[in-house]
Amino acid sequence: MKTLLFHNLKIGRNPKNVLLEVDSKRDQLLFKSGLYLISAPNGYGKTSFLQTLGGLLLALEGEILFQQKQLIPELHALYFSEYLTVPKFIFPSEWIEFVSNKKFSYESLKSIIHDFAVENEMKTYLGMLSQGERRKMMWLSAHYSEKPLLLLDEPLDGLDFVGIQAARKLLKEWKEKEKIIFLVAHQPSEVLDLCDDIYVIQDKKISSLDLKEKTTACFRKKLFETYEKELNLRLVDF
Repeated sequence: MKTLLFHNLKIGRNPKNVLLEVDSKRDQLLFKSGLYLISAPNGYGKTSFLQTLGGLLLALEGEILFQQKQLIPELHALYFSEYLTVPKFIFPSEWIEFVSNKKFSYESLKSIIHDFAVENEMKTYLGMLSQGERRKMMWLSAHYSEKPLLLLDEPLDGLDFVGIQAARKLLKEWKEKEKIIFLVAHQPSEVLDLCDDIYVIQDKKISSLDLKEKTTACFRKKLFETYEKELNLRLVDF
């Protein structure tokens, strides 16, 4: 069982604009192996949270502990942005090898390549692939890396129904391997049932949404109740 803890962590782009303040003891936050959805309006710090865990954004204060020791992003974490900017003239196998930092083996990914139906795309330059096809390569890269902490920002965007089913299969497999997976998605209905918990960001804090049922209707209703006053929402908007 893997664990992730936060001690007086402050996250933001600059000290004058702190987006998140996270402390495991104060907020009763202990992330164990599993899948966690993070949902909040734009600008609330979802991506900044993932980027801080992934080492792309330095914490303003505090520390992150993985397995009771200081998190080392380059060893423990892998972050995938919602923006699929990739080198144009390299093959997917070369990209997967670069991301995972280990020699590519087609046989190791053969069944997953089949699940995502990208056999032909593996022979095509990344720059020639559609957004959905590039997104599938992201999922292949995440799986091949074997890192225990996966940080996925809008990973379902652009996937077709084949890709969704293959992604669900991988999420289940990663959970069985006791990885910690953070997933940010504005339209999470395809994976709600797989989530161990769902978190929101409010008043610069991360807290559980505490859903009674992991259904799209229940999720939207609870989100409305959470942000109704501060965003001046109307139920008809949902």
